[in-house]
Amino acid sequence: MVLVFGECGRNLHQAVGVYDERFSDRDSLKNSYCGEENQINVLAAVAYNPHISSWEVVRDSRLSQSGVLTILKRHKYHPYYVSLHHELHGVDFQNRVVFCQWAR
Repeated sequence: MVLVFGECGRNLHQAVGVYDERFSDRDSLKNSYCGEENQINVLAAVAYNPHISSWEVVRDSRLSQSGVLTILKRHKYHPYYVSLHHELHGVDFQNRVVFCQWAR
């Protein structure tokens, strides 16, 4: 693959295409991590537990972090982190009003 990459002027997309043509009997390099089985496994993990972290999916599926995030992005999932806050106290409302008046 390194030699093909050099022959293609360090163009990765062209090198993958040339490599696949020359070595068609081997597994394709195109989207190997985004295969149907991998996509189903990642999406099933997220459907089963919507609060699962991408790192947990990586550990369970043995895919790369970028591969998992690519699969999630392709299916319109976006990672986020939930931050929980404590309850509001008595003076919080007054502080919010003062801030809003200052921000005007």
